[in-house]
Amino acid sequence: MSRVLSLMERVFESALEEERQRLDVSLNWSKSIKRLMLEDAGTFVGEQAGPEWLTRRELRERDLMAEVKAALKRLDEGKYGHCDLCREPIELDHLLEVPWARYCAGCLADSGVLTAPISVATETTRAPR
Repeated sequence: MSRVLSLMERVFESALEEERQRLDVSLNWSKSIKRLMLEDAGTFVGEQAGPEWLTRRELRERDLMAEVKAALKRLDEGKYGHCDLCREPIELDHLLEVPWARYCAGCLADSGVLTAPISVATETTRAPR
């Protein structure tokens, strides 16, 4: 049973769903291109292809997809927007920049882990629409 979301939660849900859909299209596009390239080379690698066949882009996008799906789950469970470590609210500006964020700025600083927003679209070429 889904809970009723606030207006702000619906805004974040929409942003997360949009990113999930973008990643899904991009991952499917990458898979198709890779399959065509391998078929063209006379070698077909099916779904059982191991990590050695994945590009860095695909790996980043798969990791990001997992983060986005986890954020959507937290949203559904009423845990979205709270730090996984200290349980305090994550700063709004950080969530606006990285809607799938799991940690507040304080915990990020304390852990020594600096995370820049992950934007696969700015690092790679977007799949055609």
